[in-house]
Amino acid sequence: MELQLDGRQRELQSEFRAFAGEQIAPQAGEFDRMEAMPRRFLDDLGTRGFLASQVPHEYGGRGLDAIAYGLL
Repeated sequence: MELQLDGRQRELQSEFRAFAGEQIAPQAGEFDRMEAMPRRFLDDLGTRGFLASQVPHEYGGRGLDAIAYGLL
């Protein structure tokens, strides 16, 4: 059986990949050395809805399914 991502999941994958490449990868070494993430970074994750990714839309989250959450 071959599984494929649906259109929304592919969009989310691109969004997550771009965010990781632009925001996380360049600073990953610093985060490791600090053994922490700066508050501004966590605020950005929250603003993008990544911290409430599986919470339903009606409660302020993104309402991601399990596959999209795994991609995140």
